[in-house]
Amino acid sequence: GFLPFVKAKLKIGLDPLAKEYTKNYPVDDDVLMISSVVEDVPLLSGSIDVCYCINALDHVMRPYIVLEEIYRILKRGGYFAFSVDIGGTKRHPVKIYEKDLNNFFEKHPFEIIERKCSVENSSWGKDSNIPLFVFQGYKL
Repeated sequence: GFLPFVKAKLKIGLDPLAKEYTKNYPVDDDVLMISSVVEDVPLLSGSIDVCYCINALDHVMRPYIVLEEIYRILKRGGYFAFSVDIGGTKRHPVKIYEKDLNNFFEKHPFEIIERKCSVENSSWGKDSNIPLFVFQGYKL
């Protein structure tokens, strides 16, 4: 994905299929791939400067546990960028709802850079009626 374009001393990719990916695809030396589910991240609390969760939350069985884990591992002042399709499609095992995401972000303090939900940027197209929820912010 986009990890090769991120400027950082160490980049961590987390995926249950990480071992298979590293067998079949080249991984840069500054990327550490960890084979794990995201509902139980094997990293210390407050240990991550930046976290990207792009089009992934609707592919896990317990999405709000994943958000809790991301919040836990993110340092105070850490940057979080997030996007997900709202309402689900046939290819997504879990439906995510805007009201539930708004509830999460209201309970977890962030300095918000961007928070919107719109069909304008939907990867499915404007006529799909599948909005894209986008969030960027710094953990307070």
